[in-house]
Amino acid sequence: MGCPAAYIVTSVEHHDQTWTKVHLDAFRGAAALIVALGHARGLFFFSLTGKTAAHELTIGDEAVMAFFVLSGYLVGGSVLRDMKAGTWDWPSYLIKRLVRLWVVLIPAVFIGILIDSIGFHYLSGKGSIYSFPAGQIYVLPNNLDELHSLTTIVGNIVFLQTIFVPTLGTNASLWSLSNEFWYYLLFPMGMLAIRYCSNALSRLAYSVGVAVIFSLLGIHGSILFLTWLSGAALSILPRQIPARHANWAVSIAGVAFVIFFLGIKRLHLQLYLSELVVAMAVCALIYTVKCQVTPCRSFFYSRIAGWFSKISYSLYLTHLPLLILGCALLNTPWEKSRVAPAMLIKFSVDFAAAIAWAALVYHLFEAKTDTVRSATTAITRNFGFVLRR
Repeated sequence: MGCPAAYIVTSVEHHDQTWTKVHLDAFRGAAALIVALGHARGLFFFSLTGKTAAHELTIGDEAVMAFFVLSGYLVGGSVLRDMKAGTWDWPSYLIKRLVRLWVVLIPAVFIGILIDSIGFHYLSGKGSIYSFPAGQIYVLPNNLDELHSLTTIVGNIVFLQTIFVPTLGTNASLWSLSNEFWYYLLFPMGMLAIRYCSNALSRLAYSVGVAVIFSLLGIHGSILFLTWLSGAALSILPRQIPARHANWAVSIAGVAFVIFFLGIKRLHLQLYLSELVVAMAVCALIYTVKCQVTPCRSFFYSRIAGWFSKISYSLYLTHLPLLILGCALLNTPWEKSRVAPAMLIKFSVDFAAAIAWAALVYHLFEAKTDTVRSATTAITRNFGFVLRR
């Protein structure tokens, strides 16, 4: 599961990159890989860390918390900087955010429908994961009906999944994208209501809007907003770690974070608490990273980090239906097993296929984001000029 949306930093040439930029790329790419890896593991193997209770975080859920913090840091941080400079406005902000989301989401929705339809119609024989075997949570009896529901399809495109409609088909990862979009609206509305709007009536209207969004998100979605908000707050914290100590600070924080990330499940914390604790750990790591502003000298690391960062959004939105299709082809009759060579090969093939598929989707759609955004901006400006005339 995961989200998505901390995907706004564009690639630059190697000599222009700082360690901060490269580490954030690596962090974003790794979070998407962990989400996909967690789903792939669940299709082929028993949990490596023991059974997870319904109220406990999975490793994929932890990665989603990382996405939310990183999104708040990048998107929320840009909102705060632009509002402080007096350059922020709704039209340009909404164009940036919606184009960024829809360029991949809309194709991913229809690609998911196609993949699920192929699976249900041609691979749903006895023992297939498409026949809803016990012990798996990925393919459910209502998934096929959802593929034919125009309301569900449109609802997932306009970010109403988990609010008014279910996530579409087997692509359960879409849940976090709904949260992400409404956080994009919630944060600037809140800032305008609290600080950056001088008109009392407008402040009241924004306050009502904030209350309405919180009511739509519900308790869990509202609590998760705190993880996003922590990232935005982190973006304005001054850098206090001197550059000469930042390398060591990042190394120590990175090791501590990995140990924490892998071990938090053993604490058996309540779900909401564990989500907030993970967010704080992510903030601590990102803070040390933001202090490492020296130029990155590792060409290989920056290229690998940049590539996985580029495809991370496409990977997040497209991996699960494809993994399930691959599982039906490679693991029928469906079963989970302990780690064994034959199953490990099947798992690796399926996981590699999901990454390759995401790279293709990136090149077909996500790579065109800047072009679509520029065209959309030009159209809206021309439309506005026509209306003014």
